[in-house]
Amino acid sequence: MCLLSVTNNLTHSNLFFFFSLSFFFLSFGEEHRRVKWATSLFHVSLHQW
Repeated sequence: MCLLSVTNNLTHSNLFFFFSLSFFFLSFGEEHRRVKWATSLFHVSLHQW
């Protein structure tokens, strides 16, 4: 129940963003592509905050 309260505090867009980011890391193993996508998505998340 504690996990549910934490997830309820998060917005659905941010929750979806972190889940998709983690699944993307699990799916693709190329290091340079991972770094490039991580930095670009990180900048996008910064603009959303």
